[in-house]
Amino acid sequence: MDDKTVTQTRRKPRTAKVTAAEKQKRLRIQMWESIILIIVGCALLIAAFFTPPTGEIHSSVLIAFGEILTFVGAIFGLDYHYKAIIDKLK
Repeated sequence: MDDKTVTQTRRKPRTAKVTAAEKQKRLRIQMWESIILIIVGCALLIAAFFTPPTGEIHSSVLIAFGEILTFVGAIFGLDYHYKAIIDKLK
């Protein structure tokens, strides 16, 4: 490739500032994503309850479910909390 082709394919960095409405939209999307992930996790737990042997939830399912919910809750909760603090400071 020559220099002309390389420079034409490079992307320019984003310099546009994010508006307050866009920040609120992103926070709402983030909260809905966390809610959906929790619902899916609960659905998997319920599905594991009804698979053979019926009525027994395998310990690996409970461990995986607990780890996933803890991870998702921590990431989304901390991120949401600190974004709210930063918005208040501005």
